[in-house]
Amino acid sequence: MALLYRPRLIALDLDGTVIDEHNSVPPETRAALYACRDAGIELTFLTGRRPRTAGPLLESIGLPAYVATNSGCLLWEYPAWRQLARRMFPAELVPELARLTEPYTVNFYLDSSQAGVEFVQLKRQSTPETELHMARYGGNTRAVRSVAQLEGYEVTQLALPASPEIVLPLRDRVRAELNGRVLALAVRWPLLPTLALEVFGPQSHKGAALKYFAELLGVPQAACLAVGDDVNDVAMFHWAGYAVAMPHAQEEVRAAADEALKGNGARMLAAYLQHVAALPPAG
Repeated sequence: MALLYRPRLIALDLDGTVIDEHNSVPPETRAALYACRDAGIELTFLTGRRPRTAGPLLESIGLPAYVATNSGCLLWEYPAWRQLARRMFPAELVPELARLTEPYTVNFYLDSSQAGVEFVQLKRQSTPETELHMARYGGNTRAVRSVAQLEGYEVTQLALPASPEIVLPLRDRVRAELNGRVLALAVRWPLLPTLALEVFGPQSHKGAALKYFAELLGVPQAACLAVGDDVNDVAMFHWAGYAVAMPHAQEEVRAAADEALKGNGARMLAAYLQHVAALPPAG
């Protein structure tokens, strides 16, 4: 199955997709993004990053776009960073997640535009990955020692960077005990690099974000293309009319896609986007 007609909207992940292993946008990818825009295709960027770390990358691309940060929890109009929607975690589940992730230190992420801080850290037993993450990105945070101190915070998601031996059993435990009430994923964090447990509300994901942007732009589902590489992209793959996995995507992600690119990721993405921009418009 191949894409035959030019989509009207492309939803792109950042890390591992638009962003390369050097934490930058390759020139050929940037040129391909501009080719898509010149062809009349709307672009949206859906990332697991927070606004603070997504901002410099969006600036390097230099295109106005709709953006979803926190894996679809916070929706924005860029470059004004005008917030369009917030999808927060069910408050009653925060104590449950704190219990299920014992004995480890966990981060409860917030909407920093409202709360003034990026996350609240429930301090318990830290993993080496948690310590490294705090050393690099913990400047705009608060620490608490008890679940009671989390009361009153509006949470977007929980995150726990750790080894696979910690992350995968915790993911499975959360899924088993809160089945259908949350979305629990083991997501790669390439900046550390590490694996991380991430837990969201049931409708706080990239698929819901893509649906929101498509409806805002008046683009039908069938005319939406999604491109990504990690498990937090699967929800937008399921919603999009056509989905493309990057060459390095794991099997779960490739299985959810209509097509998987081959070869060098950066070069193949640029070539694929140029190809898409040159396709004939639908009907």
